[in-house]
Amino acid sequence: MGNRIQICSIDPIGFPNIRRSYSWALDMPPCPAGQPYISKWYDDQMDEKIVLKDYWIEHAERIPVPVPVEVVIKDIMATEGMTQRGCFIPKEETPTQEELRNARGVRRAYMEQCIRAGDTEYARSGRIDDIPQEFKRYVGELKIEREWAFAAKEEVDCPACGGQIKYGVAVCKWCKAILDHSKAEAFGLVQKSVEKAVKTI
Repeated sequence: MGNRIQICSIDPIGFPNIRRSYSWALDMPPCPAGQPYISKWYDDQMDEKIVLKDYWIEHAERIPVPVPVEVVIKDIMATEGMTQRGCFIPKEETPTQEELRNARGVRRAYMEQCIRAGDTEYARSGRIDDIPQEFKRYVGELKIEREWAFAAKEEVDCPACGGQIKYGVAVCKWCKAILDHSKAEAFGLVQKSVEKAVKTI
């Protein structure tokens, strides 16, 4: 059996389907609410070297190439931003309190950096949709207020058809159901009701 490396994570979102060119898709599950961390073991991987013999990929020779787990971990930790989001390799199988404190500190510093970047972008463009959803999640996680973070509520399900629509719209763009009659009337999307249209004599 090859080498194994354990990664611990405090990230509540996780890292689904991390993959480079390895033969297996890798992932890091989210840390459940109320749990201090979650861990997963990673093993050596197998890759393939493809040698073309002609113009047909079906005729190519596929040569198995072992990839040590150390290379895999160095790759995904560096390119996926796993360390800054709260992932670390513990010295022992059970991480120490100091290791967990360090991970929380690194993650918090990263979240605060992202929120500052969100502030800068919002001050520049004034557009909520230009700010990454990741930054908006961090505002909620740190329990602070930002006007631009309200976009987290922009996508909701239409109560009539279940289609994805923006929060607060008057009419569903999919099924045309009227969701806010007063707003729809104000914008001329529907005729005013008879009771409002007829003047009292």
